[in-house]
Formats: sequence, C-alpha cells, structure tokens
Amino acid sequence: MNRCPSPRSMRSWIASCSGVSSTVIPPSSRTRARLAASRTRAPRLPRRVWNSGARRAVTDCDDASGICGPDARGWTERKGDAHMCRLLAHASPTPVTTREVIGDASCHEWQRLGRLHTDGWGTAWLDGDEVRRYRDAARGLDNPDLTDALGDTPSRARLTHLRLATEGFATRVQNTHPFRVGDIVLAHNGSVTPYAQLREKVTDAELARVGGETDTAVVFALILRRHEAGEPLFDAVTATVSELRGEFPTSALNLLVLSPDELIAVHANEGAPIPHELFEESGLGDDLPAGHVDHYYQLSWRRSEDGSIAVTSSGLTGDGWNRMAPETAVRVDLSTLQVDRRELLGATLAA
Repeated sequence: MNRCPSPRSMRSWIASCSGVSSTVIPPSSRTRARLAASRTRAPRLPRRVWNSGARRAVTDCDDASGICGPDARGWTERKGDAHMCRLLAHASPTPVTTREVIGDASCHEWQRLGRLHTDGWGTAWLDGDEVRRYRDAARGLDNPDLTDALGDTPSRARLTHLRLATEGFATRVQNTHPFRVGDIVLAHNGSVTPYAQLREKVTDAELARVGGETDTAVVFALILRRHEAGEPLFDAVTATVSELRGEFPTSALNLLVLSPDELIAVHANEGAPIPHELFEESGLGDDLPAGHVDHYYQLSWRRSEDGSIAVTSSGLTGDGWNRMAPETAVRVDLSTLQVDRRELLGATLAA
C-alpha cells in the first residue's frame, strides 16, 4: 500500500496518488433530565483536554499523582470508556457523489456531526473497480477534504466515517477508519469490551496485517480469517458479528464493509450503553446532534428513484429515512443494487 502525503484537497490527492478556548453552553433542563434518566456509565478518572489547532487529545489523570498531559508527540490515549463514531455510505447505478444521493442539506448536516465526533475521519470509494481510501486524524468539521469527498468526487459506492475514539486507543491515522486489507475496507460505529479478552482472539500477525491497535482492527481480522478460509464476505461478516455479540453482549457493532462487489451494513447494538456523560461533557448543550440522546446507535437507510441506496448513523433530520431493524445486516450487490437482508444468527430474507 502506497503512503500518500496529506492533500490540500481530495481532488488533488486523487490526481497525485494512485495508491491507496471553547464556550460551554449548558444543556436545557429537559435535556439534562433525559441525560440523567438514561445515564448508565460508571465513575471514571478526571480528564484534561489538550488542544493543538484543529486536533485534540484527552488524557486521564492518575488519582495518586494527579499528573496528566500529552505524550511526547502531543497526543495522549483515552482510557476506560467506549466512545463511538458516525457512518455514511451510498451505492448507485452510476458514479455520483454522496451529496447528490442524500442532498446538500443532509450532507452538510452530516459533516457537522464532526462538532462532536472530533477524532479524525476517513473515506473509501470505488474508482472503477478499484477500492481507494483516504484517512485523516484531524476532525472532519469544516474540513475541505471531507467536503470534497462528499460533494466533488463521484463514485458508484462510497463509505465515510467520523471518529469518536474508544478510550485506550490513540488518536492517530493508523487507528482511523476505514481499515483496509486488499480490496476490502471496514468502518465501525461502537466498541467491543473488554479489549484484552477480544485481543486474545487474533494473532499478532493478523492484527499487524490490518494495521491499528483497536477493537475494530481485531473485528476486521476475525472477518478476514473467515473470508480467506472460503466463506463469502457477507457470511464472514454476519457470522463474526453474531459470535461477538454472543460473547460481548454490551458491544456495539454497527459496521460498513465495502468491496468491489458489495456494500454491507450491519446494525447490531441492542444492550449497548449510550455515552450520555460524554454528551454532557461536550459542551454542545441543545446543539447536540439529532437522535443522539435516545437513538445514538440507530442506522437508517433510504432508496432514491434511480435505485441509489444510502445508509447513515443517527444525526440527520431529513425525510425519507427508514430505520434498520435491530440485529440485522444488509448486503447491496453493486452490479444490480439488489438488497439482501439477514437477521443475525438467522437466514437471509427477501428485501
């Protein structure tokens, strides 16, 4: 895989690279009541935020020493909590932009989710029959490269990801989604804990091949193990998620998987706690994105008149979105746009 410099714009990158102090707004009394009623998180260590330009790092203070701060690179690792991300994808009969599929307003609204999901962004798309990928550890809010990716670079299929890092994993490009091995890419919304128990499931070589050091990287390695042993990709994805949901019942495993032949979306998060305390700490108050308090993990989809299909995490307020059923997965055949739906642990159903 070629290493490419950070682009001035997404278009210039595609042309040049062929490889792959804030003001706190208090929440309203109604919002505070909803957060308090549904909070399930355990107490945690105090934290300190360290800012550098558009990038941010967070560290936990040691109770004994009271010492906290960034590491030698200016970055620190989050510890002890599970944080989440946002997903967006489209599949179309001809190359189009995501903005053309979901509209200007929804595209702008989705990018504004970066005001909460600040730990990097990434995208993968089909260039002909080849999968390409770009990742950035800077936040996506007002990022011109993300704007270009969503609105100026057409493709028959694209997935895009905004990261809110799982604590314990550093904010750097290697941990930014989507992950890629060969012509398969994967992006994740959620977490699987405890990580140590999950990590035991893969070898060092399997994890190194995926890159990164996160729970998502382990999940991807497990999927690849099944797929490379002969299972179709959709089977490998759903079997892996079903197994992990059984062993880690509070995990959240919303996934987008893209290959030259298919786009797969997995909606698996029943029982996963919503990070309400994080929403309070964000300082967004009533500017918290839509659906986050009550339906943070909800995936929704819609089909356009030309047959195009879009999938998104919660946060968009436009019309026409249909909620994916809990504990289900869908596969979009990129040659026909036929959709197969599968209940996890069950058989494929007609879409």
